Amino acid sequence: MNLDSYLFKAWSKFIFFFINILAIYLFFKGHNEPGGGFIAGIASGISIIFLYMALGKTKINQILTIDASIIALVGLLIAFITAIAPICFGYPFLYHKMIHLHLPLMGDLHVGTPLFFDLGVYFVVVGISAKIAIMFDLYKEAQ
Repeated sequence: MNLDSYLFKAWSKFIFFFINILAIYLFFKGHNEPGGGFIAGIASGISIIFLYMALGKTKINQILTIDASIIALVGLLIAFITAIAPICFGYPFLYHKMIHLHLPLMGDLHVGTPLFFDLGVYFVVVGISAKIAIMFDLYKEAQ
């Protein structure tokens, strides 16, 4: 699915970058307010689909050197390990631990295991979104 508009192609990389900056914001905002790995993954998945529409399948295959299903599998593995690891230490399933740090110039920083779980969810959603777009295009070519 390649759209042949010069303006669409010219702006596509900027919009891809902007959407992924928004995805990073949503990812880190999601620990205390709505957002997190799923919505950030949806935003990044949309940006990949957008770039796919603008540049075409061959260019996206050059940019994404790793298969999208591998990205989703790695995300599933990260989320699973984060969820199951507390059991090994005698804690319940999906138990989370938080570390609170105070950085001199940045202020308070709260890092914990939910961050890793959200990272896994992010990779799953991005991988599946990209794979669906690629599979949809292959389906259209076969007809």
